[in-house]
Amino acid sequence: MKTLKKILNIFTFFLLAFIILNIVLGYLWSLKTKYKFKNYEPYSDEILQVLKLNKKESLILYLETWQKTRLYEYEQLTGHIESPRENFKYVNFSKLNGRKVDNKDNCDTSFFFYGGETTFGYNVTDKQTFSFYFKDLLNEKFSSKNLCVFNFGRANYFSTQENVLFQKHLLEKKFIKLHVQQRQLLNT
Repeated sequence: MKTLKKILNIFTFFLLAFIILNIVLGYLWSLKTKYKFKNYEPYSDEILQVLKLNKKESLILYLETWQKTRLYEYEQLTGHIESPRENFKYVNFSKLNGRKVDNKDNCDTSFFFYGGETTFGYNVTDKQTFSFYFKDLLNEKFSSKNLCVFNFGRANYFSTQENVLFQKHLLEKKFIKLHVQQRQLLNT
């Protein structure tokens, strides 16, 4: 009985030590990250000109892209999906709408982009993705129509995963759900 009690005490001690150590490491890691990126300049001056950002803004973009939000969740059949992130300054993503593109409600016609990290738009702001530029062109050429664009690009996807995601969206009737959601927003 005393041996069992000693074993339980040792196990409890190591379990508590493990938990406390993880809490301390988590706190120290966040301090390290803040200190590391305090004066960090992730992009050259040439890239800053292309991105049309100053050094402070570029650090925000870098952190939103590669540090704060590069979290993934498991998704059946495709393997992974970026975790939703909304209300960030430059990089926003939701499971329903994909990467942020400024669409109006009640779309007449919708266009859907599928692809890898280039389509998703890593290292660029929401307003610098292919899908956003395509939306701007549609607005210029067809200003009388309400056309919507959705960006379902994902990191590290290859053609098979992109096709599976597209087929999954077809089977889930995602395109219909997007239109229903927009009509509901319009009626509220």
